[in-house]
Amino acid sequence: MDQIILVSFMIGENEYALDISEVQEVVKYQEVTPLPKVPDFILGVINLRGKIIPIIDLGKRIGIEDKKENSKKIIIVKKNNELYGLLVDKVKGVLKVSENEIEEIKYGDVKLSEKYIKGLIRRGDDIIIILNLDNILTPEI
Repeated sequence: MDQIILVSFMIGENEYALDISEVQEVVKYQEVTPLPKVPDFILGVINLRGKIIPIIDLGKRIGIEDKKENSKKIIIVKKNNELYGLLVDKVKGVLKVSENEIEEIKYGDVKLSEKYIKGLIRRGDDIIIILNLDNILTPEI
């Protein structure tokens, strides 16, 4: 049984996670330079140690309203040698789970929300949603 290591974080009242292999680092929120004519979930760009990184409001991207807290964090992720920043409310920490703890979402025989969700983990009464980073980073809405 393989162990999977995830980085968990909050958007509003909900807990989400990404595979740690996709995460480069977590940085404090910094002012974002807006860009013209981009989808509303792309906040703009930041300069992180000399690299220009696009910042995605992850709550807006997946359709979840956030609480507009001031303690936001940016999770820097890497896909296809490109860096992206995901704005989240709070980073909770690292989780180790076994593959058999990850469940699919089903409604009858249909899997729901496959586009953004890889699976769910139950922890007591809480549910942690594992996000599909590949589809979150596509430009399609």
